[in-house]
Amino acid sequence: MAARRAWAWRSRPTRTPSPKPPLAPVPCPYLPSCGRTLSWRNLAAWRDAQGPELYLTCLEYGQQLWLDGLPARALLAVDRALYCDVAPDHESVVAYPLPYAAIGWMVTQPADGFTGNARVHYQHIADRVRGERAELKRWRAWAAWAIVRKVRPDLPEDPKHAVVEPTASTIADGLTTHGIKGETETGEGCWVSTLELTLDVSHEPARRPLTTHRHRSDRAPRRRSGRENSGKP
Repeated sequence: MAARRAWAWRSRPTRTPSPKPPLAPVPCPYLPSCGRTLSWRNLAAWRDAQGPELYLTCLEYGQQLWLDGLPARALLAVDRALYCDVAPDHESVVAYPLPYAAIGWMVTQPADGFTGNARVHYQHIADRVRGERAELKRWRAWAAWAIVRKVRPDLPEDPKHAVVEPTASTIADGLTTHGIKGETETGEGCWVSTLELTLDVSHEPARRPLTTHRHRSDRAPRRRSGRENSGKP
């Protein structure tokens, strides 16, 4: 009877636990939410203006893409806002300063959907940008690159891309010459303040620890039994 009960227990159907749903992305505290669904068409409507309307729309679209679990595309939308032609006293910029802090926040989040290397991404833009307002875009790309280097020192450079990496003071000079008023001053949303903030590692989120496996030679020696010590088979 006991054997039959044991067999019935072993033969019972097992229930596979349901996988835990992925955690919803946390909204970026430095980006606005517009409360409506956006698409690339909303950005195309302001393509010729490249002004504050496009700036704010890009920031809103970046937040939407981030919450949709598309961090790489969200970063590109924020990049587009960074390169817009805006005045420092416009209400959009006053409410949501240039997105240096947003870039630093986004690249430190544990998002598995990121593709590529943000450090190399900005390095390539800075060295290869052409066209209208090229110098402005170049130095803002270098400014974003410097922030990424601070918050993600684990990201390697591109060994195949030969470029002279500017110092922080050189970037500040470039932003002073080609950027907007106050961009290199200390204050909320300014590049210098964002760069200094990233020096505090307490602002970086905890990362998933790497799983390590001990090498065979690192294992503790197996205790030999008395039978083995006696030399008997």
